[in-house]
Amino acid sequence: MRFYSCRVWPVVLGAVVLSLTACKQQTPTGANEAANSARAAAKDAYLYGYPLVMMDVTRAKMTNVPSPSGTNAPVGQFASVRAFPDATFTDVVSPNADTLYSIAWLDLQQEPIVLSVPDTHGRYYLVQMVDGWTDVFASPGKRTTGTAKADYAVTGPGWSGTLPAGMKEIKSPTALVWAIGRTQTNGKADYAACIRFRTAIS
Repeated sequence: MRFYSCRVWPVVLGAVVLSLTACKQQTPTGANEAANSARAAAKDAYLYGYPLVMMDVTRAKMTNVPSPSGTNAPVGQFASVRAFPDATFTDVVSPNADTLYSIAWLDLQQEPIVLSVPDTHGRYYLVQMVDGWTDVFASPGKRTTGTAKADYAVTGPGWSGTLPAGMKEIKSPTALVWAIGRTQTNGKADYAACIRFRTAIS
């Protein structure tokens, strides 16, 4: 599967190298201008490329497993955490300490992926969707879409087509998506009920 690091690193490094080369070719009188231009180009390349590279590194770490385990799962599969995160959870910073997580990485390059959510009967949940630039572009859940059963087609930026009746489209700006589900869990005694709901998410 092709993701962003193979595309972004040449852009970032190329912009920096070209800027530095241009700086060297300047006469002494234009050196300051060239240096400022090179710094500006390097800054722009870093700001553009950093989120994409970090997302790809995180994806590579969390999907490098043969089957779901803990917070890790192959691309296109949910890893459903079965207990509240503790101090050993370091994949991302500041995780919630009162919800159970469901985490999946999606590759939308070839086709859409369907997210099916069962009726939660009022239980709070959300599935935050983050694009390659780490922007949240959708967050289906109790606050935004309610708690009834629903089917969503998560589509990539280049996809066009007709979806089955009753299926709602969620359009992603990038082919790489990080889906981060959080489900209300009323203490450890509520683990079993919460896990039954999350098992039905696919």
